[in-house]
Amino acid sequence: MQISKKVFRNTILTALIAAIFLQAVACRPSFTIGNVEPERTQSPTVPTQTTENKASIAPISSTISWRDAANYVGADVTIQGPVAGTYYASSTNGQPTFLNIGVDYPNDCRLTVLIWGRNRSNFSSAPETLYSGSTIEVTGTVYIYEGLPQIEIVSPDYIKIVW
Repeated sequence: MQISKKVFRNTILTALIAAIFLQAVACRPSFTIGNVEPERTQSPTVPTQTTENKASIAPISSTISWRDAANYVGADVTIQGPVAGTYYASSTNGQPTFLNIGVDYPNDCRLTVLIWGRNRSNFSSAPETLYSGSTIEVTGTVYIYEGLPQIEIVSPDYIKIVW
């Protein structure tokens, strides 16, 4: 039995659409489809350090899930989620600390909290140890870096351990 090219093409197209939809649902339950970064096997890429850090955070009336962070790009929000993994890139330019919220690196569904090396002294102990395994609320401005939502913080005033 020979299958026609049209039926074959429609079958492949349907499977592709289903795969894209399932990826969107898995990463962002609110059905936001953002840029999907390919899985990497190296350490996280380090964004350029900003020259200004936002000192004022707008009051937030409710906390949002880490899964919905990409829907709030440019907004000052409080996001809650489990710290699934941490990484201190001590030998990388700017010595960033990454707190991966929801799922760990390299999963492209994660939210990343970024703490630059120059701000580590603001914390009572190493952030990668202090918050590891905890569920946190982090307040800041969401932006997209390499297709993933990220929040940069400068002090522990912007992070609260929930449990």
